Amino acid sequence: MSTFTAVASAGAVATVDGAAIQGDDTGVFFVNGGELAEQFTVELTLTTYYGEIKIDDVPFLVVAR
Repeated sequence: MSTFTAVASAGAVATVDGAAIQGDDTGVFFVNGGELAEQFTVELTLTTYYGEIKIDDVPFLVVAR
C-alpha cells in the first residue's frame, strides 16, 4: 500500500490535514487558516508500494478572498 503525507513548513500559521491518496495516483490535502500575506510551503511525500519515495514542495501565499 502506498502512503502520502503533506506537512506545512515550520513556523507556518496555516495547517495541513486530510492528506490521502484518491484513486490510484492522486494525492489530496487541505490547507486551513493562515495569516494574510503568509508565505509557506507544503512538503508532499509519496512512498509507493515498492518503497520508492517522491518528495516535492508546493509554495503557497495566503490572500484575501
